[in-house]
Amino acid sequence: MSTFDNLLSDIKVVYRQHRAPTNDELTQVSFFSGKIFYDTYYDSYETKKLFNINCWLILRSYDDEKRFEWILKVFSDSYDTWKEIHGKDQIIKILELYFGPGSVKSLPSPLFPVRFVRFRVFRQELSDSSWIDFCGTISSMHIYSVVSTKNFCSNKLEKFPIKIKPMMSLFNSELYTQLFKESPEEMVKYLFAENSLEFDFCNQFLKLREEKIRWDDFIQNLIDSENEEEDEEEETL
Repeated sequence: MSTFDNLLSDIKVVYRQHRAPTNDELTQVSFFSGKIFYDTYYDSYETKKLFNINCWLILRSYDDEKRFEWILKVFSDSYDTWKEIHGKDQIIKILELYFGPGSVKSLPSPLFPVRFVRFRVFRQELSDSSWIDFCGTISSMHIYSVVSTKNFCSNKLEKFPIKIKPMMSLFNSELYTQLFKESPEEMVKYLFAENSLEFDFCNQFLKLREEKIRWDDFIQNLIDSENEEEDEEEETL
């Protein structure tokens, strides 16, 4: 068990594992009963303080942009799974157990201010203990489909990677190689490429194409607005 993992022995956490969705689970997915959010992963770029102790710090912001929450994921060597801790105050308390009293103070923290990756997620609850996620980024039209469960996966089922691995392989391949010591190509088998049947099915709910159009329109409006301001300034000279 890692040193940091030891610090969590007396703290209530949730254990989670990841696997492929079954066909029966995919039939349960409904756009109207799911939810969309963005996950942003934070760390320090040079020293990678959190990655080096098997942690990920995540800011989850919901599609209405009015709600957000902080999540800390910690890999548990003893159970070969992930522990999750929710809540800003609880996470600060836990991180300061390792980094020292008063070292974190707030989130995001100067200790780990860098946004490593940000991606869009559609989530459908399957039960009290599991859900299915469709994940993707508008910069690379691929989707990752995975079930997260509180129950330990059967040995007959292949364990799937935590969401950040396939997402970072798309978002920043150089950083992926630096962190995981393997080629981003290792993640290709888990990803659905655009225009595949699997991509089209998942994108009914994740809506990456629509989000990319919205974002491109937003950027274009900013450019047009800046050009109009420049034209107005020239006319007044």
